[in-house]
Amino acid sequence: MFYLGEDCYAEPLKFIPERWTTRPEMVKNSAAFIPFQNGSNHQCLGMNLAKMEVRLAVARIVSRFDFSFAPGETGKDIHEKMLDLFTTTPGPLKLIFKERDIMA
Repeated sequence: MFYLGEDCYAEPLKFIPERWTTRPEMVKNSAAFIPFQNGSNHQCLGMNLAKMEVRLAVARIVSRFDFSFAPGETGKDIHEKMLDLFTTTPGPLKLIFKERDIMA
């Protein structure tokens, strides 16, 4: 549910992001919509757009370059030196990117 107006925020029509950080006295109704902090959906509003942009960037790189292991690279370190922390961090992987000749 969204709440708007003077009953929820001081100066509701002005862009004052500090109302959610250093000036909490500007929020008159704590049940009012507070982006990125309260409610069942704690996600960034631009998350889906960002994911699409990453997919597009990866697709363009993959289609434009040929990949190969760097000299001395076997590809084993990515698994053998993997760290399992809060999220999994793969080990090092050295690659060579060679731009494809798109006219061929």
